[in-house]
Amino acid sequence: MSCRIAGIPAAICPSRRSSCSSTGTAASKNRSRESGYSEVDTDGDDKDSDEEFLLDVLTKCKWMGLAQFAMIPLVFALAKLRCNRLVLACVAVEVLISLVAQQQVRREVADWVYVKDVWKSHTEALNRRPVGILQLRELLVYFATLSEAKDPAMDAWTAANSYEMCTASVHERFVAAWKPIPVVGHTVGSLGLPGILLLCLCVATLGQMYAFLRKEGQVNARLDCIKQSMMSTCPDEAAHCRWRVWINMSHMMDVGGLMLLHDIFRELVQVEISLSKKVWPVPDRNASFRVRIVLEDLPGLWLQISLLSLTWESATISSLVVTFVTCACSYVNILKHLWLVLQCLRAELCPRMQGITEKSIISELQPTLSTHLYYCTLLCLFLLGVFIILACSIRLAGIWQCPSHILNLSSGCVAT
Repeated sequence: MSCRIAGIPAAICPSRRSSCSSTGTAASKNRSRESGYSEVDTDGDDKDSDEEFLLDVLTKCKWMGLAQFAMIPLVFALAKLRCNRLVLACVAVEVLISLVAQQQVRREVADWVYVKDVWKSHTEALNRRPVGILQLRELLVYFATLSEAKDPAMDAWTAANSYEMCTASVHERFVAAWKPIPVVGHTVGSLGLPGILLLCLCVATLGQMYAFLRKEGQVNARLDCIKQSMMSTCPDEAAHCRWRVWINMSHMMDVGGLMLLHDIFRELVQVEISLSKKVWPVPDRNASFRVRIVLEDLPGLWLQISLLSLTWESATISSLVVTFVTCACSYVNILKHLWLVLQCLRAELCPRMQGITEKSIISELQPTLSTHLYYCTLLCLFLLGVFIILACSIRLAGIWQCPSHILNLSSGCVAT
């Protein structure tokens, strides 16, 4: 462990590496004791304790994620009963509880990494995290990603409000707009805009819960990779073993809306990328892109703009504000994910643009049919996302530009 990590100025650091290393190890142990956590596998002898520790972290994350999903039907029910102040209070309380719980687990993971003498690069990557309960960086990360974590709850709030916002005249105009479309038009007309919003919410929630629990199973099956990385004498193989755990943990936290925990596992993924060129070079968020963007935000944003345009003159200010906030969350999430998907596509289709050498994992592995299908699907979803975000931006501008507040992409402003 380096002298910088141990807290010793470089100018007075002893030249012997053993002295600096022992001091750094002592500092790591003190940090672990000060945080209230026991040392886990300090010398790497008891490797089974690593699996037990990660399994305990995995269990805590599982229950925190399920609690996040439980907020969706709760918010919908309270908003349907027009208890908007109670909804706001529940969301605020849940935000604070989730912040403290995630910070607690994040500290446990960081302290577990700190006492690993052989993980010097990982310790240096996390060394900017100071000791304490709530640090400024964690707060900034948490609130910067709050739009992603609370987007499902906002979608539920908007879906519940739509039952009050959609009057008989609004329903007639919505059905008339969809009626010319074969098959789909009849289904949409029978459900109405509130029913479609609720259906999208249910499909997205169930899809996210399935992906969350599936990722939890994948992480559970790969916990022995940490033991393999300790036993491996090949640095590239050890980095790849650890990467398999970190990337699946980051995907699980991402799908579950545990963004503070997603951040620390994503940092560990970036460490493995820096250590080996045989590791996939992009800390992607493809799992979240499929279930949170494609299933939820893209169709949700389109329908929420329809709700805004149809109820602009009849809805209450509070309902319009909730719908606007929901649209803003969707916009932020979609743009973030599209940028990361673009990086993944560039790394796959143009490896040299990412600085990947001929010895990278891309050139060593023989591409399979499933790999080609995966990236072709990802490319199609990316193009679909770009089209929808552009179309929604045009339709959103039509709320102010058109006298009827409704802009049709093919025919322009709809007559009142």
